[in-house]
Amino acid sequence: MSDIKFKYSVSPTDDEINEVHQITPYTPFHYPPYVKLFSSLGEKPCTLALYDGSDIITGCIGFVTKGFMSGTLEIKTVPEIPYPDIFWDGVLKVCKKLKVWELIVGSSHSIKSEIPHLLGEIERHKRYEYVLDLNSEKLFKSISHGHYERIKKAKKKGLSVMRSTDKISIMNHLNLMKKSMIRRKERGENVIIPNSINFQNLLLESKLGELFQVSKNDSVLSSVLVVKINKHAYTQTSGNSPKGMKIGTSHFLRFELANLLKKEGFIIFNIGGASDDNVGLQKFKEGFGARRIELESASFSMVNPLKRIIRNLTKQMYYRLTIPK
Repeated sequence: MSDIKFKYSVSPTDDEINEVHQITPYTPFHYPPYVKLFSSLGEKPCTLALYDGSDIITGCIGFVTKGFMSGTLEIKTVPEIPYPDIFWDGVLKVCKKLKVWELIVGSSHSIKSEIPHLLGEIERHKRYEYVLDLNSEKLFKSISHGHYERIKKAKKKGLSVMRSTDKISIMNHLNLMKKSMIRRKERGENVIIPNSINFQNLLLESKLGELFQVSKNDSVLSSVLVVKINKHAYTQTSGNSPKGMKIGTSHFLRFELANLLKKEGFIIFNIGGASDDNVGLQKFKEGFGARRIELESASFSMVNPLKRIIRNLTKQMYYRLTIPK
């Protein structure tokens, strides 16, 4: 083994963040403007990396948040790690130094994820992401018959895709997101209903994100917020109206968007993820003939169980006292 060492910085310079970005140039959460965006929302970035001498081998950005009887270190995108024992031992030492209560390891836009079973594991979930290789000659060659028919149905309605970054469009987008999440919650899925447009606004204002929407008679039927970095496009959030779903606007929007991105020179379009238990969403994304990437996420407690019990009881008492009945 060469001189492999774990290094971190809890107040990284722009050069340190950019060094991680250069190793993972297609990862949104390591892109310096994206890191700056999260920092503006109160998530303090830190760099976590392996070096062979002075040369970086792999690395990622962790985001630290602190609160009353809490605190997390979140790795939103786990990288490929050639020396996992050294890397994860280093991460655990950072957690101890920062006195965080929980380590969260995600895999959004990862190439693959191998998350070890660390001491204090709280939960672990399988998940999948679906990718369209826009340069492939087989793009949409494997699209399902049902998807193809819905796309034709939407085209016959004379629909088209509009792109925007204005605030009216983001309000329409958020409204559709809420409606979609409510429908999923009513089906028994564990979802978070969005109640803030701050993050979406920042994405649009920073030019990192762009909205693509299908409308009819001044009513937005389907909407997708896309993040674009180095000719890679990622679905950030999406939403659909019940009327749009009936006429296939969700299928039509993604089909047209993929072709538009291809014309603009993009090589990858990540159409989003799906949890292991959401078979319906998996089938929807597989129906485009997308390449499936198997991933997972996990969280770990960095404190003893008694502290977690006290913290949870304190939270319950707080909610009972402060939330109106």
